Amino acid sequence: ERGCYVGVTCFPGFDNKSFNEQKYTGFKKSGFSFDEVTCCVRDAADLLFQEHAKSVSSSADECKTTFTLMTHDWGAVVGHIFINRAIEEQSFTQHKPDRLVF
Repeated sequence: ERGCYVGVTCFPGFDNKSFNEQKYTGFKKSGFSFDEVTCCVRDAADLLFQEHAKSVSSSADECKTTFTLMTHDWGAVVGHIFINRAIEEQSFTQHKPDRLVF
């Protein structure tokens, strides 16, 4: 039986405290573009795969890894952008999702 690695993300600035508690500290005053958030998802996926690689005992196990990107709400927009860029731009990411779930 194989384990499962799960990464949970949110839009930048919403990860430490609730929106009301933050009182806009830690936010870029101009906000974050969809491109910036998409790059954050890419970087988070890269880190998750790096952590997974530390636990893989053989290259055969690594080949069995399935990458599912699950999104909801405004994250669905980011998910679409991520998938499209992963397909269209070879240099965007080395980890292309096998499945996308909304």
